[in-house]
Amino acid sequence: VTGVQTCALPIYLDVDARGRMFLVSWRDGGFNAGTTTGFIFRVEPFGHVPWFFPNRAVVTTADLAALVASRSHRTRQEAQRLLLERGLDDAARTMLRSIAKGLPPGEHDRSPPPLECRVAAIFTLGQADREAAWPLLVELSSDPAVAAWAIRALADDERIAARAPRAPVTAGLSSTDARV
Repeated sequence: VTGVQTCALPIYLDVDARGRMFLVSWRDGGFNAGTTTGFIFRVEPFGHVPWFFPNRAVVTTADLAALVASRSHRTRQEAQRLLLERGLDDAARTMLRSIAKGLPPGEHDRSPPPLECRVAAIFTLGQADREAAWPLLVELSSDPAVAAWAIRALADDERIAARAPRAPVTAGLSSTDARV
């Protein structure tokens, strides 16, 4: 359906990685409702051209790492899942480290990544590299913008948390930032 429609009492809402919003309505529903009850609305701006996630079979880990800097939560999340499933190579690791440090993610984008992208990169590195990520996480624990998440990522994996460096946690106890 195109044009203006009314969705009375939506019972569910979701947004996909392409920026489209879906609303579900149990309109005219009830215990004796038939097969024509309810609606699913797709909401998008007129003229919207949706972005498509790269083909999972051929996308490189470096491209996936760059997608961790996406402004779309769904895109970042899917990129993280694929990276953790495949494992990190040097190119992906380098890109994620740059994003985590707040450096521009690529030659075409010179703006620093937003906080949520930095946090996604921190946890992707922490989950993929485990102990090997600790030196970077310790370094980032002194960056006020991401200290809370770097400290949390140090102890995120309960199998190795007991061996994690304690100095960032101890330093965080005296922080004035409530998140730390």
